[in-house]
Amino acid sequence: LLTDRGMTMSEFETQVALRMAVERAVEKEASVSADQVNQYVKDNGKLLTGKTEAEKKAEAEKILKDQKLQEAVMKWVEGARSAARVWFWQTSETGIQQ
Repeated sequence: LLTDRGMTMSEFETQVALRMAVERAVEKEASVSADQVNQYVKDNGKLLTGKTEAEKKAEAEKILKDQKLQEAVMKWVEGARSAARVWFWQTSETGIQQ
């Protein structure tokens, strides 16, 4: 499976560790209120797999946290990307140019 993606186990482990570090850095932005969970259950209760109200709320909370975490990670990545200074070098007959 990894070889299908052109990735070694070491590269995979590095990516997982990086992802976990970024998630820990932004996890405070992924908090969900009880009101948000209740509204989600109200709006999407038929789509949730939980049998009891408590199970549905737990499922809704996980979904909402995962969504917020994903948004926070993407925001962090975009911020890192925009703050990065990348230099492109090209060679010419007269030497290296910036």
